[in-house]
Amino acid sequence: MPLQRYKIFLNKKAQKTSESVFYLQTNSQILSLFLSRLFVKTKKLIIMAIANYTRTCAKNTPGNAKILITEAANVASVTIDSVNEVTAITMESEKYFEELQVKPNTIRRRQEESGVGGVITVKHIVQMSFIGLSRALNDLRESIHDALACGLVMIILDKSTTPKAWLIGWSESNVDDDALDTIEAEDDSGIRASDEDMGQYNITLSGESGYLDLSFDATTSALIQDEDQSTITFCDFN
Repeated sequence: MPLQRYKIFLNKKAQKTSESVFYLQTNSQILSLFLSRLFVKTKKLIIMAIANYTRTCAKNTPGNAKILITEAANVASVTIDSVNEVTAITMESEKYFEELQVKPNTIRRRQEESGVGGVITVKHIVQMSFIGLSRALNDLRESIHDALACGLVMIILDKSTTPKAWLIGWSESNVDDDALDTIEAEDDSGIRASDEDMGQYNITLSGESGYLDLSFDATTSALIQDEDQSTITFCDFN
């Protein structure tokens, strides 16, 4: 409802006394409509209650242990349970999430949220590094470049006390549209053999959606940690 459709007039009358007297004039029908719409909006806000969160008293271990990637088009479907966790993934024929053996302790998963009101954008960011510059690494880099046209979907296993796997670049609503499709990368040979963090390839992949990364349920996360190929048929572990 446009703000100008509802007007409040203030008239000042101070001729007879030293105090100002104000008269409020309103259109009762417009005011009634305004308040009724406000009530409806208020009811919607009450329905969207803030979720309860209980802190777990356990050791917090940051970092990630494993990363697997695939092209978004390779994911046929994702099964989500009642608490919004991933329990299974179905792939297109002969397609898999491929494990990447990166430099230890370089996998980083980040989310940045921004927005106003109910319009929220989540930026998904994944960083990793590879040791040694080689033709085989060039092959991987070229394959990632080609895949960015349709986007990438990833699985990352964290290092928490009870490792949790996360699905990045996929949402139940937009599917392929939420894949990671942006790259920033560089390599540097370094100068001396003693140069730290040189002779390696550093890559950041990112994308935007309106949804947070999805966690896998405890059972599936444990199977990914154990690299149980017989059960986790959507992954190709090294």
